[in-house]
Amino acid sequence: MIDEQSLANQNLPLVQQRGDMNCCPATGESTTGVSQDTYRKIIGGDPNKDHVTMAQFNDAIQLETGRKVSPYLKTLPTDKTGAEQVAGMMNRGNNFYLGSTTAGQPIGHVTDLNSVSVRTFQKISGDIYYKVVYQVMDPARGAYRIIGANSMNIVVRIYP
Repeated sequence: MIDEQSLANQNLPLVQQRGDMNCCPATGESTTGVSQDTYRKIIGGDPNKDHVTMAQFNDAIQLETGRKVSPYLKTLPTDKTGAEQVAGMMNRGNNFYLGSTTAGQPIGHVTDLNSVSVRTFQKISGDIYYKVVYQVMDPARGAYRIIGANSMNIVVRIYP
């Protein structure tokens, strides 16, 4: 590796979910500052038993914050240009959450996109190539972790 460039870093607070099925509310807390307890009250159900759908979570964010929420991509971009576009939106106040779900089904897991960086490498031949690195705030552990661009199958944008 010859360089690593940070394109965006939101320095999201680390929030650990309280309840086996409370990753959405905990993700919302990290992104918007509204407590996971408040989100769970809006959504309803038991944080240890009841799954949350994407529609329920999006509606709760919009209701509590007034911010528009909508699906953005199926997966994060793997190319430098696409990563720069996502990072630019993050730097302008947009947030993104990443989910594993299918339409109309409960969300399997959700994380917040915290940072985007690009690593530059040079092969022995002299060719340059780039690797996009995404860091998320994972509420299951209340910790940051690096994920692959295709590790979640929905990217949702929370507008400023």
